[in-house]
Amino acid sequence: MFIALSGLALSVGAGENLLPNGNLDEGEGTPAHWQTIDGFTSFWEEDADPARGNVLRFDTDVLQSQAYDWWSKIAAGASPADAPKKLPTVEPKYDTLAAFDGAWFYSDPIPIEPGKQYWLTLDVRGAKIMTWLLGYAEKPETTFGKDALAFQGHRQEQAGTRDTGRGHKRLIQGYDWKGQLAAGGSSEWKTYSRREQPFSPTKNTPQIRYMRVLLLPFWPPGEYFVDNVTLTEYAPPTEQTLVLPFQGRSRGMIKSEGAALGLPIRKNSCPEGETQMRRVVAPLTAGMNHPTTLSSNKRSVL
Repeated sequence: MFIALSGLALSVGAGENLLPNGNLDEGEGTPAHWQTIDGFTSFWEEDADPARGNVLRFDTDVLQSQAYDWWSKIAAGASPADAPKKLPTVEPKYDTLAAFDGAWFYSDPIPIEPGKQYWLTLDVRGAKIMTWLLGYAEKPETTFGKDALAFQGHRQEQAGTRDTGRGHKRLIQGYDWKGQLAAGGSSEWKTYSRREQPFSPTKNTPQIRYMRVLLLPFWPPGEYFVDNVTLTEYAPPTEQTLVLPFQGRSRGMIKSEGAALGLPIRKNSCPEGETQMRRVVAPLTAGMNHPTTLSSNKRSVL
């Protein structure tokens, strides 16, 4: 006699990384397919562990005023290699980038398909950062600092072109959708994802056709490190059946094995003559770090 257990198989990211150079190893002077580093708040360098390769380092313990002055020069074509030495900051450090803009860093836009969902994963070392997926109906401009509205306001003030009168045209964000992933909070490298809830950019905003990743380290003032930013399509869960030979097992044993994998016992039994157990992928349950398969006498990690 055989008992059948059924449930939803583990949902995973499918296919390759949709984000070009997500591992941050390609480029000349600055990572390819991302905005330019500035050499003052954002840096592209080899990690202390050579096996990890190149990573992004951010410093938010810099004066906002000094950052704005340098960003204006970067936007005008200055080289990150010519970045100034940062001025000292003092407590409580409410005049630093950490308290205002953060050290924003954008990926290039990538095309997406209507109706698709996505996983976002990244490695972070340091305090907590915000990571955003931003969605656009039209392919956005990638001019340095284009979406940093406070910085753009500063540039207008410096140029004497900012209009603050009644009815003036306001600076507005260019994105039409956004989703957030909290990451960081450890002095060691750790991987972060939002696997409990994939991103669905076109669910309520069907006009979205492009996305960008925004890395946003801010408070507390200090250094942050990021690597291996991965964006993949979400594969919906599918119904799976696990077949267990009843012979030599009590019903309680079968029920326990199914419960360990999150699969309830179905009332109907398997077809007569079944002699081999089918191996299927079962869903993750609390306390498990890997999908598992269950054979007639052991559980093995995939």
